[in-house]
Amino acid sequence: MRKSIKRNLILLLLSLLALVVFPACAVGEKSLNTFIDENDLTSVVTYYSNEGRFNGTRNLTKKDIYCKPNQTLFEIPEKDNKTYVSRTGYVFLGWFYAELDDSGKPIVLDEQFNIVKATDKPFDFDNYKTKDGDHIYLCAKWEKDVVLEYYLVSDIPITVTVTENEQEVTKTYNSGDKIKEESFNGKSSITVSDKSPVDASNATLLQLFTDEACTIKATGTVNKPEDKVAPKLYAKYIEGTWEIVKNSSDVLNMFNTLAGTSQFYVYADTPIDCSSLSQIQVKDFTNIKIEGNGATITNLKFVKEQISNTQSFAIFGKINANAYIKNLTFENVTINYGIKSMPGTISVSLFAIAKAVTPGAVLENLNFNNLEMVIKTNNANVQIDNIKLVGDTYETNNYLFGGVETDQDFFNSNPTVTVTNSTLKVDPIQE
Repeated sequence: MRKSIKRNLILLLLSLLALVVFPACAVGEKSLNTFIDENDLTSVVTYYSNEGRFNGTRNLTKKDIYCKPNQTLFEIPEKDNKTYVSRTGYVFLGWFYAELDDSGKPIVLDEQFNIVKATDKPFDFDNYKTKDGDHIYLCAKWEKDVVLEYYLVSDIPITVTVTENEQEVTKTYNSGDKIKEESFNGKSSITVSDKSPVDASNATLLQLFTDEACTIKATGTVNKPEDKVAPKLYAKYIEGTWEIVKNSSDVLNMFNTLAGTSQFYVYADTPIDCSSLSQIQVKDFTNIKIEGNGATITNLKFVKEQISNTQSFAIFGKINANAYIKNLTFENVTINYGIKSMPGTISVSLFAIAKAVTPGAVLENLNFNNLEMVIKTNNANVQIDNIKLVGDTYETNNYLFGGVETDQDFFNSNPTVTVTNSTLKVDPIQE
């Protein structure tokens, strides 16, 4: 801590005693040489970034600093300063003396990018004092940082657009190819996220795994290895453009966008518990595609209040011709309907799952277990068209699906759709 405070004080003093310049620099209306002579800046240090960048600028690879004699030199840090040096994917090792030729100039390895040959002798910023007329040449030394490697696992080649040399380039990767390297950038770990390593135009990231067989999901953080052997993650992609559903928030988003055009892929090894969600508002129709992938979603609650005359509702509303719902199970589903109090007779149609299924829509391997539909009204003149009141009892042969005479007719036409243990309640008149 004391060393850090000392260094900050030195940098503050140097801002008054030193001049940091670039080639062809002028100071106000004065030439550089005039300003140097007037301020007795007779000591010079030249910094070479050696494939790094000063202040993140691509074409800024060399800096001159002019100082008064008997001053501590300005050490340009890797970060956290107005003037800094950096190199993507590398760790900064410090400033070292440049190797000089017979004329006392740095040995240049690449003239275009100002790369010079470095010695193994680090510069001692704490103890060196500038001398009148001296010119010191320092160059940055870098060590390749350990990277986290991402490898593709996919049944199809994926196509991505990447930026190389400031130009967009289209690349195709096959399963097993390395698709990305992520530098630790001096950190001890990298946090694993759901963000795709690369954005493919024809595929979607399903999950990151720690093993090539994709049996162990990558979560938490990946620690930087002490042996500097690059750790690996395996990115499993699936064909098509999907929104991946892994948790209750994703489920909520899916139901809130039923009318959209997205494709949803449910991916969960265990049932997705939605008991923490508030009641979801019932929508008018469904356009989206849902691939359930054999998953189960539990404890969903749906609601629609203030239902008016001639209105009709269901969880999925009307399922349009371009929609499909496949390979998905819902357990413990509750639907609460509230009919608005109005004068005169009110006629409504209320269903649990769908008020109509348009020809062309696909419902396949869709299962509902433990479904309860509750209708509440204070209006004695309510007529529920699909649920006939016979005496004091409501019939229950057509409250799951609309567009058919009975629910059994729907099941006969859709043999892979099942509803197990369902109940209907109408308040104040019960079943």
